[in-house]
Amino acid sequence: MQDFSALGYLFAAEYARATGVPVGVIEIDGNGQPIGAFLPNSVAEATGSDKWSEQKGYYVTSGCNGDAARYMYNHYMYPFEKYAMAGLVWYQGESDCAPGLAEVFPDKLAALMTYMRTTHNPVSPDFPVYLIEFPPIFRQSAVSVIPAGQTWAFMDLGLVRGTLGSVTHRIPACHVVSSADLWTDRTYWNSLHPNCKFEQARRAAGIAAAVAESARPRRLPVPFWHRRNGLRAAGRWFSTTPTSAAD
Repeated sequence: MQDFSALGYLFAAEYARATGVPVGVIEIDGNGQPIGAFLPNSVAEATGSDKWSEQKGYYVTSGCNGDAARYMYNHYMYPFEKYAMAGLVWYQGESDCAPGLAEVFPDKLAALMTYMRTTHNPVSPDFPVYLIEFPPIFRQSAVSVIPAGQTWAFMDLGLVRGTLGSVTHRIPACHVVSSADLWTDRTYWNSLHPNCKFEQARRAAGIAAAVAESARPRRLPVPFWHRRNGLRAAGRWFSTTPTSAAD
């Protein structure tokens, strides 16, 4: 488990603990890749996310770590098409943080989610999507202690964090997991990867558990007395006849 996604593992563990339902998790790890690396061919072309490079011999996308486009989907996500996915947890976007990229990031991400819903789960194409927000990223503090051989890690993620929420306006059954309040340590040297993954995963699992619970048919027992007088709610009579009562 050392090399597996902390968010993915902890999300599954917390969701199973909350619901009693075991969860199988498939990790697709792009290691800081921009959204263009995750787009399938048709979505990349529709959104104009990349350009063909004659010199390199492949499509190239923009981003802080931008280079090869489409490969994350075509190499790693495509084999899972037609799988019955129950949901998707997304934690990505740091390489789309620059002005000009962050503003179009929601459109590309929404297009990808729409594509995956139509190809990855024909049984339940409206599976929920959980977008985990980036926690605060701080510039170096005067009291920070940086380990030997390391440098202070910082990226200005404010713009892409702000645009992430608009994805929920573009596709249904999409939920943003807020993380802005989960990290306050201004002295930790690796501010780009703060130690709050457990809190992020627990919050995401709580939202997912609530979504799953709300989708289940529910029967609510209502105790009542004096059956002969009937039942009322907000001044109106119940339309159904009670089958049992305590007099």
